[in-house]
Amino acid sequence: MPESDEMSDEGYETFLMDLEDYKSELEERE
Repeated sequence: MPESDEMSDEGYETFLMDLEDYKSELEERE
C-alpha cells in the first residue's frame, strides 16, 4: 500500500506552508 508516499507528499506540503509562515514572521520582526 503506497500510504507512506501519500503521507510524505502531504507532510512536504505542510512543511512548505509552515516554512512560508516562518519567513513571513521573520520579515515582520525586522
